[in-house]
Amino acid sequence: MDLWAEAAPCLKGVLFLPSCPRNPWVADTRAPIPATPGQPECIAYAYTRKGQSSCFRTLRPGNRAGVTRRAASRGVSRPKMPASELLKKQEDAGEIDLRYFDASGFCLMPYIPYAWQEKGQPLTVEIDAHSKRLNVLGFLNRQNDLATYTFEGRIDSEVVIACSDDFCQDLHKKTVIVMDQTFIHTSQEVTAKTAAWKEQHLEIFYLPLYSPELNIIEILWRFMKYEWIGLWAYKSWNHIPLEK
Repeated sequence: MDLWAEAAPCLKGVLFLPSCPRNPWVADTRAPIPATPGQPECIAYAYTRKGQSSCFRTLRPGNRAGVTRRAASRGVSRPKMPASELLKKQEDAGEIDLRYFDASGFCLMPYIPYAWQEKGQPLTVEIDAHSKRLNVLGFLNRQNDLATYTFEGRIDSEVVIACSDDFCQDLHKKTVIVMDQTFIHTSQEVTAKTAAWKEQHLEIFYLPLYSPELNIIEILWRFMKYEWIGLWAYKSWNHIPLEK
């Protein structure tokens, strides 16, 4: 029991009790140690086997400290609802108008990776490597109401601001625009406009990084490029704006 004597200063407030008879370890002693003020007295089981070693089990509060031992309740940890889902609930309740924002481009370079063809008769599509590009910037809601702006040229923060300014003109209730965090959406020019847009009932919600699946307008662009546009639309530049 020399080991217990050495450990006593570290085990203040512990009462050692005999072990269960069915346990192969045999208890040597039952020696209470005075409890430290402010700490409940605890119970531990001391064991030795053939006098070679000693150990003690997990400590638990003793009844003499006025503490009862009961089964712990099983609290279920519920994850917080993502902010994007909360926005949907607010829209369903009629509190906001929720729009998904993004831009895409179309040119005479087909977005068709696979196509059916007869054996020995390769199917080829002539392309114009120097084709112009038709850019489309859209505001889409979950009811498939789409407001678009089409133009030729490069998309930058100035274009985003100009389209957002025009979109604000017809807003009559709080509208939240969901967009990704690309640099043209988070530039200083765009963030400087947020206060003015808020006065016009327009607020911006940025999606987490690398989550295009949360932006439903991304799905629209994908279907347009890979499912809806036929090969004939790539014959000339004039065909693309006429594609329905």
